Amino acid sequence: MLKSLFLISIFTSNLLLSQNAYNYPESRKVVQIDTFFNQAIEDPYRWLEDQQSEETKKWVAEQNKFAKNYLQKIPNNFTLREQIKRNTQISYRHPTKSGDYYFELRQAFGGTQMKVYYTKDIRVGYWDELFISKDLGVKKGETFSISGFYMSKNSQYMAYSFDNNGSDWKEIKVADLTRQKNLDDHLYNVKHSSIDWRGNGFYYQRFEKDKNGNEYKQEAKNPMLYYHKLGTSQEEDSLIFKRSDAPYNFFSAWVSDDEQYLIIEDCNQNTNMRSFYYVDFNDPVQKGILPLIKKTGKVYRPLYAKGNELTFLESYYGEKKIVSINTKNPAKHTENSHLNTELILRDAIYHKGYYYEVCYFDQQQYLIVLSENSKIIKKVEIPFGASCSITGVDENNNELLLTYQSYLHPPVLASMKLSGYKFEVIEPVKISYSMEDFVIEKITYKSDTAVVPMLIIHNKHVKLDGNNPVLIEFYGGYRIIHDPEYDAGRISFLENGGIYAYAMIRGGGEKGHYWHKDGRLLNRQKSINDIINAAQFFIDKGYTQAPKIAITGTSHGGLMAAAAAMQRPDLFAAVVPVVGVYDMLRFEKFTIGSVHLDEYGTIKKSLDYLNLRSFSPLHNVQKGLKYPATLFMTADYDDRVPPLHSYKMTATMQTLASGENPVLLIVEKNAGHNGARTYEKYIDKQTDFYSFILNALGVKKFK
Repeated sequence: MLKSLFLISIFTSNLLLSQNAYNYPESRKVVQIDTFFNQAIEDPYRWLEDQQSEETKKWVAEQNKFAKNYLQKIPNNFTLREQIKRNTQISYRHPTKSGDYYFELRQAFGGTQMKVYYTKDIRVGYWDELFISKDLGVKKGETFSISGFYMSKNSQYMAYSFDNNGSDWKEIKVADLTRQKNLDDHLYNVKHSSIDWRGNGFYYQRFEKDKNGNEYKQEAKNPMLYYHKLGTSQEEDSLIFKRSDAPYNFFSAWVSDDEQYLIIEDCNQNTNMRSFYYVDFNDPVQKGILPLIKKTGKVYRPLYAKGNELTFLESYYGEKKIVSINTKNPAKHTENSHLNTELILRDAIYHKGYYYEVCYFDQQQYLIVLSENSKIIKKVEIPFGASCSITGVDENNNELLLTYQSYLHPPVLASMKLSGYKFEVIEPVKISYSMEDFVIEKITYKSDTAVVPMLIIHNKHVKLDGNNPVLIEFYGGYRIIHDPEYDAGRISFLENGGIYAYAMIRGGGEKGHYWHKDGRLLNRQKSINDIINAAQFFIDKGYTQAPKIAITGTSHGGLMAAAAAMQRPDLFAAVVPVVGVYDMLRFEKFTIGSVHLDEYGTIKKSLDYLNLRSFSPLHNVQKGLKYPATLFMTADYDDRVPPLHSYKMTATMQTLASGENPVLLIVEKNAGHNGARTYEKYIDKQTDFYSFILNALGVKKFK
């Protein structure tokens, strides 16, 4: 049970700063004590949760100024910035096909927003900008960016969503591609929404916004599924589905290619339990929406419909298979996929009697071709350290289109022929360095009783002599498998003698359901141990030593990085947690925190509370202890993991830490959870991140 005492501000003429020589901006303390199961917990920086207050904004501005002054004084900072710029001067495509044209969402070099481009022939190398980007009405000082586009079944219309400053709140507009004009249709208050077309309109999910201007920390609850008909106002949209008894359930819609079926997914975000409903528009007897699959912990992704048969990709804790459901007897599920259970399905598409699937096994991806009766026709290996996703099918060229990237090169267009199954990179990789200079290794290390996979990259000319700067990254949550991806700053880190490692710690999905289960809820400490043991692996191997090791993670990985640094500050020289959650006693009170109780637990249960308290970074900062050089990175419009977590954590560490190493906070302006979408902001962020790490690890001269 939670008891809150009255919030009392403490005003003094000379507030105490942390015991250091850094002269951080002042962080006012208040008296705020909460009681959890008879334990009193102080929360002196509760006032920073009011992200829109003038006092908080002033504090953030001062922290940003302080951090920037520190970072700009790092030797050869400019040299690293230019090196990162050089590694971003690349070109790549990841288009989707609709009708006769290919479309892609990308940022023009040096541009300020995402734009949609199109071409009729992907091999000619020339793309035109679609007109829709010119009609967003960007205001000075703000960033509007297209975040997704959705084609109508006949390829005439494109519904596109866009956001303000990277927020999860979206707006939708519609373009008529035949007449080359934007329509008057304009929808607001859209969030966490898919879009699927049927006829002359589409289905989407929206919320009611907080009317007091607190939408950026507002809980995501009480969504509604609507159908919008082109040429009408949003007020005329038809309410299709809502659940007044389930405020945290999210809805999504899928329409079959022949438009016979509408499938509605109703997902409880707290428990991950789902129900599915359907409408058969060809059935003259059916009235309203009928249940198809009642409450289940399984995930069903529609693949195709034929007659009374609906076929889904079924997923349950990492185990995926293809099943068919007859609408006349929905309780019976017929399995028609028998993949080897060691293959973890990542992506799939159905086309003309065949399934094309991206699978994961032993840290590597494969393309698998199966017939309708589940016979494996072909296995095509994707190179280690690379990943691909299915973009669509090009029937004109009879090939499966793929986006293909690796740690060493950006996303490029690839394909697999549907006859002969030849894998081919269509677009040449244009980079400023030689990929042959780098080594990618697949290794494992021991952590308690577990064997943890890890990927290591370094320049093949680097001497592994115990003095190498090492950066370890991880995620370890939500059964997520990290796919290799390109990072220009990481390349610069490697070019400067660094060793990069990605540790596939428990809590992720790299080894299936049991790997996730072994790192969630009461097993969270095992994930933290995996990070600690990853660092120890490099020391034991003689590659490096503690003063040369940095750790980082983003979102859930940011939590893990901060937690590991609090427990073993002696083992790391630097830690950079990015957009992480650090107050585990209050995480469920903000934005979508309440929908992740199945991952973390809840303070309402005593055992969960004790577990959360044991690793909550904010509540494990010890006074006078020497912590690694620390840089918290967040964004002011992050409404997934609100920046208040980073604010409170920074203030706490600046006050309590010994002061021998810096504790900095960078708050990116006009950006959301996924960070910058402009070229200059990306360069700024990468330079701050890697110059801080290289400096903390003792690399003073950048190449």
